Amino acid sequence: MMKNVKRILSALIAGALLCTGTVFSTASAEETYLLGDVDCNGEVTSDDAVYVLFYYGDQLINDYTKSNSYFEYLGYDLNDKESYISVMDVSGDGVANCDDATLMLMFYGYTLVTPDATAEEIWENVLNRDLPQIVYPGLETAE
Repeated sequence: MMKNVKRILSALIAGALLCTGTVFSTASAEETYLLGDVDCNGEVTSDDAVYVLFYYGDQLINDYTKSNSYFEYLGYDLNDKESYISVMDVSGDGVANCDDATLMLMFYGYTLVTPDATAEEIWENVLNRDLPQIVYPGLETAE
């Protein structure tokens, strides 16, 4: 079981690092929601990253019809765009894009191997790229 979790986390982290090449800062401490929890279910999962990618795709074609329907379904006030942008913008750069989705996937992967860590601890580690080292059996390097 732990092997599968490690493999999943490694794949998530590898994909995340390929897509993300910038350094991010943490979000403000005044937020009362779980940063990255777009669907407001109390946890950051791959589903939340998918919502960000839907939104980002709509940004690219300048048509928010699809993502607006998702956010309306989730209960967001579409007249208050900042209400859902602030949850999706985990990098703190003011926009919701591929980088934020990648960080959410990293967060989700981190929760799989550190279930006792708090969301704040995980976000700090993810945003600072302080991620657990994963070694595949048979691929260990000699030191």
